[in-house]
Amino acid sequence: MPWKTTSKEEQRYALVRQIRKGLLTVMEVCRRAGISRPTAYRWCGRFRVGRLGALRDRSHRPARIAVRTGRVWRARLRRLRGRRPTWGTRKLREELRQKHGKRGLPGVSTLSRWLKRWGMAAGPRRRKGGPVVMRRRVRPAGRCHETWTVDFKGWYRTGNGVRVDPLTVRDLYSRYGFGITLLADQSVLRAKREFSKLFKENGIPERIRCDNGAPFGGGGPTGLTRLSAWWIKLGIEVEFMTPGRPCENGGHEQFHRVYKKEVARNPEWTVRGQQGRSTRWMKDYNEQRPHEGLKMKVPA
Repeated sequence: MPWKTTSKEEQRYALVRQIRKGLLTVMEVCRRAGISRPTAYRWCGRFRVGRLGALRDRSHRPARIAVRTGRVWRARLRRLRGRRPTWGTRKLREELRQKHGKRGLPGVSTLSRWLKRWGMAAGPRRRKGGPVVMRRRVRPAGRCHETWTVDFKGWYRTGNGVRVDPLTVRDLYSRYGFGITLLADQSVLRAKREFSKLFKENGIPERIRCDNGAPFGGGGPTGLTRLSAWWIKLGIEVEFMTPGRPCENGGHEQFHRVYKKEVARNPEWTVRGQQGRSTRWMKDYNEQRPHEGLKMKVPA
């Protein structure tokens, strides 16, 4: 013989019928059912208004959400994401705040959740487990023009097949990019000519941070090349990174990743056209792109 089961609606209806018959007091009915008198009166009131259908469970969802975000911000975020596909959520929110004001602006977590839901953003990369390697301490910059970071972004070809080696120079403190020059190779002569122009336009920094590869570092006893020796002759301190530790110049590497996504992946047909595009991108990077390390200010 199967067990007899009753639904919650049937139990509530039986409770209401006992109270309406009046054979037992409300307190006695509630004691047997194991509920309070306010609960019994609530079910009786619902039954009077809606009969059996009113004894079903109701949704706990609020009828009105006071701070519910409308569709306007979603549309604005989609449009901005289309123009800035490599910006993070904090940068996107700062851009929305400047254009549309702070009133009703969703938080960073809400914007990030929308982007992930639309497939327009990926979650954070998780570091794989392994030993933690202690690296050499690198001195941070405390003001502008104290330390420049320099490097060659990996070579690529323009639309007509010409190979270019982008030389990038950036201020460590302000994140300001001094230039992206598309050179034919990484020779000391071409790099020295470009640095001469940069020094005349922007002045000479106190330090230059670079890696140990050509044309900055050499394999001799001093580890210098004609380029880095020339820097020392000008009174510039050369700060070499630890070999195999690109994280000591992590800001510059991130700068390269953004440049690759927004400019280098779809190059112009000629070197001249690609150089013009790189220069315009650098201007946008300096004057439009906010940085979290600068409290959402732009490098300029």
